[in-house]
Amino acid sequence: MIIEELTVTSFQQHTRVVGCAKTRRAICIDPGDDSESIARAIDQHGFELQAIACTHAHLDHVGGVAALKKRKPEAQIIIHAADEPLYLELPNQPSWLGIPRSQWANYGFDYEQPPKAD
Repeated sequence: MIIEELTVTSFQQHTRVVGCAKTRRAICIDPGDDSESIARAIDQHGFELQAIACTHAHLDHVGGVAALKKRKPEAQIIIHAADEPLYLELPNQPSWLGIPRSQWANYGFDYEQPPKAD
């Protein structure tokens, strides 16, 4: 098993790519942001991304799902059904932290609507 840990977002959240050294299949856990670095790590190991798994739907754990899904469209998005409503509210989550909309882009919080979970 190969585990690659990347620290992303201004919250310094840890994203993990976990892959099988034999089958080259992998999952990405909690892609908070920086899909470019995550995709590069996946590609450097020669992995085929099977799933994007989200442990919960806070913005620092799901903020990079949409961009990673665009880079790796074959990957399924996995999140608990009870967290899906919060996941779908990603674009509004920065306001819940009291951050004015005018500052969202400055903090990297200008999120697009995430794709529907599988």
